[in-house]
Amino acid sequence: MKNLYLIMIFLCISKSYSQQYVTWNPVQTGTQISGSVIIGGQTINVDGIQLAGVNGNNPIEFNSPGDTQNLVVSETNQVFGTFGPNNDGNSRDLVFNFSQPVYVTRYNMHDIDRQNWWNDSFFFNGINFTNNPAPNGINTNVFLGGAQATMENFNSPASWFCSDSPVSSFRINYQTTGGLTHAYLGYSMQVLLSPSINDTNTICLSSTPPLFPVVGNNIVGTWSPSFINTNTIGDLTYTFTPNAGQPIQCPISMTVTVVDCCLPNAILSSPNEDVTNLSPFVFLTNPLAVRHLERSDFIIASNIIGIGDNVFQNGVVYHAENFVELTPGFEALFGSQFAAYPQGCSEDFTYRNTKPIEKEVIAENEAFVNLTKPSILKLYSQNDILKISLIDMYANNLTIVSLDGKTLHQDNSNEKDYYEIDISNYAKGVYIVSTVIGNGQIYSEKFIKK
Repeated sequence: MKNLYLIMIFLCISKSYSQQYVTWNPVQTGTQISGSVIIGGQTINVDGIQLAGVNGNNPIEFNSPGDTQNLVVSETNQVFGTFGPNNDGNSRDLVFNFSQPVYVTRYNMHDIDRQNWWNDSFFFNGINFTNNPAPNGINTNVFLGGAQATMENFNSPASWFCSDSPVSSFRINYQTTGGLTHAYLGYSMQVLLSPSINDTNTICLSSTPPLFPVVGNNIVGTWSPSFINTNTIGDLTYTFTPNAGQPIQCPISMTVTVVDCCLPNAILSSPNEDVTNLSPFVFLTNPLAVRHLERSDFIIASNIIGIGDNVFQNGVVYHAENFVELTPGFEALFGSQFAAYPQGCSEDFTYRNTKPIEKEVIAENEAFVNLTKPSILKLYSQNDILKISLIDMYANNLTIVSLDGKTLHQDNSNEKDYYEIDISNYAKGVYIVSTVIGNGQIYSEKFIKK
């Protein structure tokens, strides 16, 4: 009757919290086991690996015929067990690795200690839980990461709830009891995929606030703050609290980073800024290696647009207020999807075909493609003097930059409509002249020193 009681207790727990339990592959694999769980349509893979002890030998198992206590392990694929050494040295520490960061919302451990032979002592490493279960049969005062616990023949699983942050891996360290370590234990866990609004949890300043993501398998609850703020640069943490009666009761946090995606200009090169239409929208480690890029002044590109997928109008899009220039080295590979056009920062990345464009020949086998709006600037050079005039406008600022982003000249004089600049020390190449007129609008033109 005692064994029946054990089975009924576990099945009740499994049914109540089943939607996010890890299901393990019911094959004894020695020192490794694998499992998975589907959360929000995504499959999260989990591997359990036992690290080698000194003389340890505690294989992973699902069933051990003739062992009545171990029947609880063989009743469901949500639980597996380890068979610890009798008189050997240290048991093998058990490490869980997850294919994506997860919250461990419930972790159960069952005592299957072979007819009361041994106590099983251990502690967690790499994870902290917010509760202190201290059930009967567990000798510990504080049941959080780093505190040792001893399980002594209790008839229901001990449960830890709510890891305080997402984890990609954590470890069970088995400890010495009476000169030996033991691992006659059963294990099961419930996990929740760390929520995110996109692949980097990063959005652009002043963009349309995105909706909050679905939590788990449609867990119902509330987010605080109640909307995603895109008006302030930096990190902001949002906390999801499940409603009463939901399969989990853990508060779940998500940090969203807001960055300024609309800078004055961008200069792209290969291979660092090579992209496809499968590249992320916002990429913190290299903000230029993204599928959608906009600038308030200009974009100069000599990178490579690779082949991603063939989803209609799902291409790489570059647009800037004054011009997008495709310089030698730029290539959109056959089969790739790419569009560029003059348009300022708008957060609108409509994929559209551009009008036929002309190529300005600079040297043999080299050409610039310039997609630009009409400019008020007129440039010409004579005897290494660059002459710049504005048409019916006055400038409050003028700068000249090279393609590698170096500022070679800056004039902050107000209300000027004509400039003469000595360029005798400029190397041969392409340069960008930018002016700011009275209403704050920026106009840019390139010139080539031959």
